[in-house]
Amino acid sequence: MVSKRSRTKVLVLDGDMPHSVAIVRSLGRQGVQVDVAAYHSAPLAGYSRHVSQILHYANPLCDEIDFVSTINQWQLQHHYDLVIPVTERSMVALHKHRASLEDISRIAMPDQNSLEVALDKQKTFQLAESLNIPVPRGNVIEQGDPIDHVPTTITFPAVLKPGRSVAAGGGTAKQISVDYALDAAEFMPKARDLCQHGSLIVQEYFRGDGIGIEVLAAHGDVIYAFQHKRLHELPLTGGGSTLRQSVDIDSVLLDASARLLKALQWHGVAMVEFKHDAGTGEYRLMEINGRFWGSLPLAIASGADFPRLLLALYQDDLAADSLPHYQRGVICRRLDNDLLWTETVLRGADTRGLVEVPDKKEALKTLVSMFGRNQYFDVQSLADIKPGLVDLGRIAGTYAERLTSLAADKLERFRHGRAGKRKQLVKALKSSKSILFVCYGNINRSALAEYVFLAKAAEGYCSVASAGFHEAEGRPADPQMQKASRLKGIDLGPSASSILDRDMLQGADVVLVMEVSHIKQIEQQYPDQCHKVFLLGLMKQQAGADNCEIADPYGKVSKAYENCFNEISDSIGNIVSIREDNL
Repeated sequence: MVSKRSRTKVLVLDGDMPHSVAIVRSLGRQGVQVDVAAYHSAPLAGYSRHVSQILHYANPLCDEIDFVSTINQWQLQHHYDLVIPVTERSMVALHKHRASLEDISRIAMPDQNSLEVALDKQKTFQLAESLNIPVPRGNVIEQGDPIDHVPTTITFPAVLKPGRSVAAGGGTAKQISVDYALDAAEFMPKARDLCQHGSLIVQEYFRGDGIGIEVLAAHGDVIYAFQHKRLHELPLTGGGSTLRQSVDIDSVLLDASARLLKALQWHGVAMVEFKHDAGTGEYRLMEINGRFWGSLPLAIASGADFPRLLLALYQDDLAADSLPHYQRGVICRRLDNDLLWTETVLRGADTRGLVEVPDKKEALKTLVSMFGRNQYFDVQSLADIKPGLVDLGRIAGTYAERLTSLAADKLERFRHGRAGKRKQLVKALKSSKSILFVCYGNINRSALAEYVFLAKAAEGYCSVASAGFHEAEGRPADPQMQKASRLKGIDLGPSASSILDRDMLQGADVVLVMEVSHIKQIEQQYPDQCHKVFLLGLMKQQAGADNCEIADPYGKVSKAYENCFNEISDSIGNIVSIREDNL
C-alpha cells in the first residue's frame, strides 16, 4: 500500500476522539506517517506511538472559517495524501466551505450532494421511503412553524430528532441531541426548544436492537461490509454504544444499506444505522453516518480494517483479494462510558418506561468479564499503551472529581439541612412580611410554591412571589405541572416566569429555594443576601439533611410531578401553620 518512492502522509482530525486513536493505530501499522490534529491541547490520539506530530486548530463549532483556513494551510505545507475528518463537527464545516478547500479530492468526504442527504435526516428519510426502506412513522416541523398544538398523527412515546445533528449559522455551530416526549404535555416545550435550531423530526419510538451496517463503497457500489450489534447504550433509552459485538451480516439490512448508498453514489466509508426487532424481523432506518463511526475499534479488532481500506480506495490501490474476512463474536468496550453505563444501571436508572432497565447482577457480570476471550477496548492496548494509560488517568480523575463533588454536596446538604437551620427558618417565617420562592426555571417548583401558598394562606398573611435563574422570562408553567396541579385544585394557568435579580432579593424577608445549588448560586451572585436564603424542603414533615431538597421533575414521568407537588404542598402547609399558630 505504501509508495516505494515516498512515505504516505495522512492527517487525522478530531484527535480527541477514541476512534481517532483506532484510525491512527491502523494506519501507523501500515507504515503511514500520521499527523493528528484537534482543537484540544492534549488530544488522546496524540499519545499514540504511531503519531508523527500533533497540530492544533480552532474549534470548528465556534470558528469554522479559521478551522477551514488552517486545514488549507496544512495541506499546502505538508501535502497530505489524505485528510480524514472523524466527527460531524469538522465534517460539517468542511462540507459547508467546500469551495474554499484547496484539494477536495484528498479529503475523505463524500461528494456534496451525497453528504448533504446524509447530514439532513429529513432528506435521508425521504430517500429511504422512495426506495421502500422502512423508517419510523413521523412528522416534520419546520423551523419557524408555530407549535401551538400536538399534531394528531403523532403517537407517544415520541422521539424528537433535530433535522441536523450540527446546527450551523453565522460562522458558529451547535451540536443538538435527540430527546423524547412521553406525552403531549412534555412534547410542547421540548419541540419549541429544538425548533429554535432548525427543522424537527418527530417519530414513533421503535423498540429493537441497535444495529450498524458499516461499509466501504466505491462510487455507489458497496465493496465491503461489517455488522455490529449494540449491547450497551448510553443513555439507556438510546444513544452511542459503550459495548458492542461483531455479528453475522443480515442480508436484508445490507440490501437496504446498499440501495441507499447506490442511490447516493456514495464514495468512502459509512455506517447505516437501524433498529431491528429480532422477534418480528421488522426494522427501521435510523440514520446514515457519513464518516468513521464511534464503534470503529470493534471493526478493526474483528479484522475489518476500514482505515486501511479507505486509504487504499483513495489511492486507487484497493485489490479484491485485500478485502479481509472479519471474526464474529468479538466484543469491544469504550471503558469510560461503559463504567458510567454500569453505574447508571446499579443506581436504578429511570428510563421513563422506554426500555427495560438491565439486571444489576448481569451488568456486574458483564463488567467483570471485560478481560475475557475476544474482549477488547476502544483505547486500551498493550501494543500502543500510552493512549490507554492516559485514558485511565482521565477516568480516574473524573471519578475523583465526582467523589470530591459528592462529598462536598453532602456536606453542604448537612450544613443547610440540619435541625438548627430549620429553627432559624421557623423564627424568620414568624416575623416575615414577604416570601420569595426560587428555583432554576420558575416554571415548575417555585411557580407551584407561589400558587400553593396563595391557595393555602389567609388573605393578608404576607406578600409572595417567585423567580428563577433561567435567562428567559414570561414562560408559562410546565404543561405537565399544570396538569398535575389541576388534579389537586391549583390553577397555574396565569403563571409567567421571572428572572431573579437583586431588587427581588432585597424586597424579600425570606427566600426559599429548592436545592443547595440554588443557595450557592445566590451566595456567588449576591453574597450580601444569602443570610435570608433557606431550603423550602426544611419545612417538609419528615425533613432531614438527606431529604431537604426538592427535585426538579422537568422532563420526567408523571409520578415525579406528583411527588414534587406533594412535597411542596406539605412544606407550604407547615409554613402556613407556623404563622397561624404564631398569630
